[in-house]
Amino acid sequence: MTKILSPSAAVKKYCLGCMCGSHIELRECGGGCSGELAPYRFGNKRVKLKDIKIRCIECSAGEISRVRNCTSPDCPLYPFRMAGNPNRKNIGNKNAFKNLKTKL
Repeated sequence: MTKILSPSAAVKKYCLGCMCGSHIELRECGGGCSGELAPYRFGNKRVKLKDIKIRCIECSAGEISRVRNCTSPDCPLYPFRMAGNPNRKNIGNKNAFKNLKTKL
């Protein structure tokens, strides 16, 4: 099982891939290909998941169904494409808390 990156780390990896791994070009990038991700490209800001979804919709020619059925699981943004964070699965779930409470 592969470890899922945080949303900010995923955006940084995505942007570095766009810049062929060059940190210098990343610094100079104005976010031309995906302006909504530009503020997060260094991986030091909290990413709005809806901005990742917007980028995925742009990549899928504006079709949400193509985002849902994305065929690029190797893309760093893939786990976040539907504006959800798989790293937070079961966090805030009342039933999960009740189950934990009964086990203790």
